[in-house]
Amino acid sequence: MSNNNISGSTPIISCSNLCKTYRPGWFGAKEVKHVLTGINLEIREGESVALVGESGSGKSTLGRQLLGFETPSAGEVRFMGNPLGQLDANGIKEFRRNVQVVFQDSIGAVDPRFRIGRVIDEPLRHLTDLPENVRRDRIADLLQMVSLHPHDAGKLPVQMSGGQLQRVCIARALASNPKLIVLDEAVSNLDLTLQIQVLDLLTDLRKRLGVAYLFITHDLRLVQRFCDRLAVLEGGKLVEEARVEHGQIHLQHPMSRNLQEAILPARPTPRHKSASAPA
Repeated sequence: MSNNNISGSTPIISCSNLCKTYRPGWFGAKEVKHVLTGINLEIREGESVALVGESGSGKSTLGRQLLGFETPSAGEVRFMGNPLGQLDANGIKEFRRNVQVVFQDSIGAVDPRFRIGRVIDEPLRHLTDLPENVRRDRIADLLQMVSLHPHDAGKLPVQMSGGQLQRVCIARALASNPKLIVLDEAVSNLDLTLQIQVLDLLTDLRKRLGVAYLFITHDLRLVQRFCDRLAVLEGGKLVEEARVEHGQIHLQHPMSRNLQEAILPARPTPRHKSASAPA
């Protein structure tokens, strides 16, 4: 998948020479731990970028830095060219409205006491000035946008399947009409069929709305289907960047090749019996 109209646009989010170090005691660290070192990355309007690496490579930590959930130890994150650490209250609200996230655990990401309509309404209430009746219509539209029914607004999370609840989380992320959604292992808890359905939905939404994605994953098979380019992390360092061209990725770094060689085909090719093989 490729988007050739984005190279000249201002990055929605970018980081330069970003480093993150945890002191002893943080996240169970027993000594100073350098999690990210010298990361340079940018995501532009309308593109889908994968952040790929094995467990412990630092990809989710980088996602937290880009979302503003944590402060970098060195370097900086920029939103639309402006340093995140220098934004005033209005700038931070604008950042929150335009950069949303969908997490891996859809069950843990919603309050079980809230009905689905209220779950989706949270960013509308806090990040927009829309009156209640307009928000109600927006919630109905968002549910339909993710292939759910407006009547689902009255359900509790426990009444939804895992795939349906992840669609609710996508609807919530879309509510404030963001420029970028960070998808942090957002489909890894779903089976392959549901993964493909959700990624196809996200692809359609990208075409319709122009939203950009940062797709954090370890699965290159999904990257080939969903993304324009990818960045590979190993040991907290960005070791390779590559484009996805016609569903193919040409990787050079040994770590990247290891990830690529670990891919199992979604539909294994049947073995053909040779003429001499027994029946």
